[in-house]
Amino acid sequence: MKPFKQSFVLILMLSITLNLVGCTATPSAPNSNPPPSLPTELEEKDYDIQYFTDRIDVLYEYEPETAVAFVVTTEQGTYHFSDNEIPVETVSEYMDAFEEGIKFANEWFGQSYDALKLYFIQRDFAMLYDNTEMTISGSGVDGVAWIEYDDSAETPPVFLASHVLMHETIHALCDVHSETTNFPKRPEPYPFFWSDLFEEGLSTMIEHLYGYHSGKLHDVYVYHYTSGYDSSELLDEVNSVAEALDHLALKSIKVDEFYDELPYDILQSYYTSASFLYYLYEHDGGGKENLRRVYADIDLMEEIYGKDMEGMIEEWLKYLEQYEVAK
Repeated sequence: MKPFKQSFVLILMLSITLNLVGCTATPSAPNSNPPPSLPTELEEKDYDIQYFTDRIDVLYEYEPETAVAFVVTTEQGTYHFSDNEIPVETVSEYMDAFEEGIKFANEWFGQSYDALKLYFIQRDFAMLYDNTEMTISGSGVDGVAWIEYDDSAETPPVFLASHVLMHETIHALCDVHSETTNFPKRPEPYPFFWSDLFEEGLSTMIEHLYGYHSGKLHDVYVYHYTSGYDSSELLDEVNSVAEALDHLALKSIKVDEFYDELPYDILQSYYTSASFLYYLYEHDGGGKENLRRVYADIDLMEEIYGKDMEGMIEEWLKYLEQYEVAK
């Protein structure tokens, strides 16, 4: 398989490393620096703010500890910020965007998880990664989601940070709510054998739904497209979730390598799986509940959609061909 660009893999697929990565909080002596003043927007909200109260033990090969500057607790979870130099007005912008994205993620599952832990932390990317172009990455598992950004780069834009965190929160909530799938992973030694790319597709699909909901669909599409591919065929605008995901899927089919000897391997990418899942989501008005049922058990495909897995993949591919001709 021709791999995705390394920056794309590391930005969006760090959840595949979670067998090696953990995140816990342990007490530490308070920081001697005085706490910053709160922006009025945060003071007026029902948030519990604590400063310099703990450390995060992030179990990487390098830098085993990252200091927490302050913790913000809301009804949706606990946010840990490691950068005490973020302008206070920017903290309010981050919190508004984070809260909106996490709320959307909870609504997808139809229930909230108030023990969600979210981390927004600085890291020394030069020590952690070979890819010098990467400035943001993320992971999510078992009710914990975090994004990290390079301490030598500017603080990531609010839009970008909120969407990466929202994507990783879907992974974290899939574990909490046992939203698992029996879609087969690639076996070793095939590329990405360690990754649940069907779950990545679900997270990517929901992220684009959120982009449409928040009026940022084109921004989400551009972020994903330019993270994985050159921008020579980038669309100037997208008007629907289907258009965004289908264009990404068509690009993936052209650029990435798939293996005919493996079952359903055409769906083993972020964008082919996201496009296929959204196709099911819109199919005959079945919506989310039918999609969630077949996501959990692909053997229910014929019962729910009238065709088996092979038949629905063939139907989806013909739909993509028609879409490409129309373009």
